Amino acid sequence: MNVREITVKYLKHMRYDGLYNHDGGCGCILADLAPCCECHVLDCRPGYRVDTPDDPEGFDYHIVESLERWRAQKERGRAEQEDPAPRSLRSPWTANG
Repeated sequence: MNVREITVKYLKHMRYDGLYNHDGGCGCILADLAPCCECHVLDCRPGYRVDTPDDPEGFDYHIVESLERWRAQKERGRAEQEDPAPRSLRSPWTANG
């Protein structure tokens, strides 16, 4: 068993969908771990896949640390669209929240 196999086995067992690297700005799913081989894999963290069909950068999904936090931030974003706050009061969404 190699490091990749050990990692995939652990992530599946813990019900994670993939890895993300907050500093590197990347994420990958279990079926395609570290496809670009350019990120610092040792700094990656386990996360959950969320589909993002309306992503402005064209990404089909993101890997996030917490589904609950992502959903809450998404709801806050919808509320801002209905009643936008001044731009200086908004905080950008990040994987770590």
